[in-house]
Amino acid sequence: MARLAALPRLPLIMAAAFSVAVIVALLLWGAGTQWSVLYRDLPASEGGEIVAQLEQTGVPYRLSNEGATVEVPKEDVYRLRLALAQQGLPSQGGSGFELMDTQAFGISQFTEHVNYQRALSGELSRTIASLEPVSSARVHLALPEDSVFVRERRPATASVVVELKGGQQLKARQIQAIQHLVAGSVQGLASEDITVVDQDGNPLSRPAGDALNLDGSALEYAQALERSYQSRINALLTPLVGRDNFRAEVSAQLDFSHAEETEEHYTPNQQPGSAAVRSEQLNNTGAGEMLGIGGVPGALSNTPPGIAASPINADDAANADGSTQTDDAASGLSNYQRSSTINYEVNKRVRHTRARLGRLDNLSVAVVINHRRSMDSDGNPISEPLADDQLAQIDSLVREAMGFNAERGDSLSVINAPFMTAEQQNAGPPQQWWEKWLNNPEMQALAIELGRYLIIGFIAWLLYRKLLRPLLQPLLRPQEAYQTIGQPPGTQAAGSAAGGIAGMESGLATANGELGSMMASQAAPASGPRTPTTYQQNLKDARDMARDDPRMVAMILKNWMSHHE
Repeated sequence: MARLAALPRLPLIMAAAFSVAVIVALLLWGAGTQWSVLYRDLPASEGGEIVAQLEQTGVPYRLSNEGATVEVPKEDVYRLRLALAQQGLPSQGGSGFELMDTQAFGISQFTEHVNYQRALSGELSRTIASLEPVSSARVHLALPEDSVFVRERRPATASVVVELKGGQQLKARQIQAIQHLVAGSVQGLASEDITVVDQDGNPLSRPAGDALNLDGSALEYAQALERSYQSRINALLTPLVGRDNFRAEVSAQLDFSHAEETEEHYTPNQQPGSAAVRSEQLNNTGAGEMLGIGGVPGALSNTPPGIAASPINADDAANADGSTQTDDAASGLSNYQRSSTINYEVNKRVRHTRARLGRLDNLSVAVVINHRRSMDSDGNPISEPLADDQLAQIDSLVREAMGFNAERGDSLSVINAPFMTAEQQNAGPPQQWWEKWLNNPEMQALAIELGRYLIIGFIAWLLYRKLLRPLLQPLLRPQEAYQTIGQPPGTQAAGSAAGGIAGMESGLATANGELGSMMASQAAPASGPRTPTTYQQNLKDARDMARDDPRMVAMILKNWMSHHE
């Protein structure tokens, strides 16, 4: 172990191995599998079935979000979705009527009723989830038991929770369609007893009797009416000025309020001859004999006259008291009374008026017409405004097309203005090259790939700069040193040309011999003449090196010693 620790190349080998491992890991990360979401927010039961199918087919996967999200390789997402959908995974809204196919023999009536309710809820959930804005749905049914007593009967109710797709909303008519769909599928369930809620807890259905409960057709009717008037105006102006040389917009103000009115009109008294007789009554009253036939037909008129007096008694009575007869006759003539009552029909007119929904209050129309294009004397295209009489004609045509009514409060505005050309519309602030590059999806994908490899290259350079280079420098300096300490110029050239381990060993041997001779010359300086100037210079360089960097010289000696061992 001490021998391994004394090797100077061991840290270098370990650093190189670590650097290679890091670079390989980065390359694998750059070219690794790109994961994409297959399904998210899965229940535990459905997630287990999907994972079992993936393991059976041998497709790699990974789980996230506590197992509720399943991720697979990006290139296999759509293929796996189609394959799993063919097997009914994931199930939309729970089990349907297939739940009734797996019932055990001899189950209780309560269990059968619960299974039927579950199956009906699952079928309704699947049907609602098939709508375009709906991602998934759940239906909860509250079906009370039937009772023979009317007072104990309770209505059925239901709740629908829909999860909408991103950025989409349900229209009022679609919400009513869901309510009617559920109500039509459950016996005894009214659409007013169904509550619809979205995934955020916002109530989508309105209670019955709500003043703002419009069926959604009001806005559609207004838009259809505006499009009708706009199409009329377009049909008139297109052959006159061209399809792209005008724009027309119509705004219709409609009244959707409910109003009912009842009126009764009585005319003044009419002439008796022209009025219709409703009833007539005649009354005759008398105390004596009636002088003639008359009166209202009936019992009083048909009464026989009284008993006449005998002539003898009449004469005696007349002789005895004449004044009495006169008085009776006079009183019989004066006591009769006659009255007449006539009732005429009263001339009355009753009118009941119910205001029509969507009554048009007023119309507002705006028309803008482009300038007329022509050529100048040099043949260059120019635009000229329309003449006043042409604008007046267009104004008159539009008024007739829209049914202009000043009393109703309609308004019309016709303006002549130059339109911007396609070049002017597309011409904006000049876009820089880097903006075009950033807005290009292909360049963005290429930049991401290049960014990965740049990161790998930067980390590799950082490992070399901070880890490998400091370990290589002490090994490179001794080679330079003992190529400088006493090697002749020819030997240095040969060593540099040969390179490798052989050149290094020959340099070490030469350096050892020269170091021995150098020490012998220092021990006996007076014996013999001195060597050439190159030797003195090399010796001076060795001393300077030992004084400036003694640690490097110690490493050189240690290397020589280990080499000789």
